[in-house]
Amino acid sequence: MYRLLLLGTLAILASSPTPPAPSTNYPALKARIAEQRVDLAARHAAADATGKAVVVQEAREHLLQVLADSVFPAWYGTPWDFNGTTRMPGQGKIACGYFVTTVLQDLGFVLPR
Repeated sequence: MYRLLLLGTLAILASSPTPPAPSTNYPALKARIAEQRVDLAARHAAADATGKAVVVQEAREHLLQVLADSVFPAWYGTPWDFNGTTRMPGQGKIACGYFVTTVLQDLGFVLPR
């Protein structure tokens, strides 16, 4: 997981200064991720022990796929700055550590800032 976050951070820092798509799609992406998370949680709650393990594996695979295919690409081209704190791809600047916590929060992880 940490390797994937590091690779995503490096890809953003190495990418062009102009994002490929407008960040207006990012709120919709976050909403879809939240809906999928709720669905997975409901399926997990309703499953027996074997079913729970299947749902956990599916959630793990889904998380990695969403990161690689949707979340990281949304941030491509967002400028880096040591003090960057943007929460929206393509708007403002982002620091490496802030990028990691922002992405994790956008995926539904609860983290202190």
